[in-house]
Amino acid sequence: MKLIEDFGFELRKIIDKSGFHKPTYDELLATLNDLARAQYGEGVNTASHTPLGKLLELLAYYGLQMIEDIEDLYNSKSIFKSEGQALIDNLADRLITPLEATKASGYLTITTEGRVSLKKGTTFRGGNANVLYQTLEQYDFKSAGEYDIFVESLEFGDEGNARAHTIKTIVTPTRNLLSVTNHEPFVNGQAKETDEELKDRYERSRSISGSRRIEAIEANILQRVTGVRDVVVLENVEMEEVNGIPPKAIHTIFDGGDGKEVARIVYEKKAAGIQAYGKQTYEFENKRGVKNIIGVTESEDKPVWVKVTTLVARDYDKERGERLIERAVYEYIGGYLNDDKYQGVSMGGTLYITQLEAKIMTDVDGLLDIKVELSSDGETYERKNMTSDSYESFLIEGIEVVANVAEL
Repeated sequence: MKLIEDFGFELRKIIDKSGFHKPTYDELLATLNDLARAQYGEGVNTASHTPLGKLLELLAYYGLQMIEDIEDLYNSKSIFKSEGQALIDNLADRLITPLEATKASGYLTITTEGRVSLKKGTTFRGGNANVLYQTLEQYDFKSAGEYDIFVESLEFGDEGNARAHTIKTIVTPTRNLLSVTNHEPFVNGQAKETDEELKDRYERSRSISGSRRIEAIEANILQRVTGVRDVVVLENVEMEEVNGIPPKAIHTIFDGGDGKEVARIVYEKKAAGIQAYGKQTYEFENKRGVKNIIGVTESEDKPVWVKVTTLVARDYDKERGERLIERAVYEYIGGYLNDDKYQGVSMGGTLYITQLEAKIMTDVDGLLDIKVELSSDGETYERKNMTSDSYESFLIEGIEVVANVAEL
């Protein structure tokens, strides 16, 4: 049928030197109507109730389905447009593969008052998201004292990460076991990398080849060190101290991840003759036996309390509203809520009252008005922006929601 042949010829025009051009259903149907009139005359009836009209609608529908399949194939060759296995295949020849989910792990210090036997699978609870951790082998201690044991979270993902001294609950009853804690943070748990995260990592990796640039140090740390959520490298190019950084030195500040691995990358990538300053120091030895001291700094928590006062209608669901407001606050500021991690404001960033109010108003239905106040001590609240230093990450200590019913 010549009409179908002509339609097939028109479909070839969706790809040209300028890229892929996807028509809409209405545009395809209009093209088919033009082809029908060109073949059968201007007076041909192509209304949807006629046999020809129904045929044209079917051709437009299935033509669009075919175009969408072609579009998927076309995009599958582009790193930034491909998804799933196509994205993985595109990055394979660049030696970049998606990061699989890992379990957080580390050492707990237990205190005993006598002989203690811990079976494989002995469990403890705590961490940032109050999750379970278990031993991977059996431990036998013959006398009272403090001992280190290795544990791993039961679940995959970054919800198993834990700040120091947050794993304190003994779940499996054990004779003579008095207490438990983690002196060091657990930072190696991570969720499976999404397509968008993989694309972001690929984009960052493209600056890695410039090994002496500040951006390259940051990119390498973000890509290669598990658990790092944010990093900033500050540089002092002057011959005198500036903002606490020695002359001709860099200061690497990181949030999450293992400090020694961060320092190792700084050691590999920094320019010769440049000092690596930081609060935590690590020693590395080169091939000639020369020892180098590398300093980095782990970010500090900047506590923030949030008070949200709303004006609502009488039929407003306060319980649901509080949950949505809490989530909106965490999404904006960052932190752990239930099993979810939110990036939020970066180190050295600013919490803007108006931005947080706008986000809550957008995310929560039924609010007539809103006022957000912040506090650094949990007592004095102000409707004032809050800024963290370059080595600080915001930590939400509390959220108070007050819902006032409007008088109608």
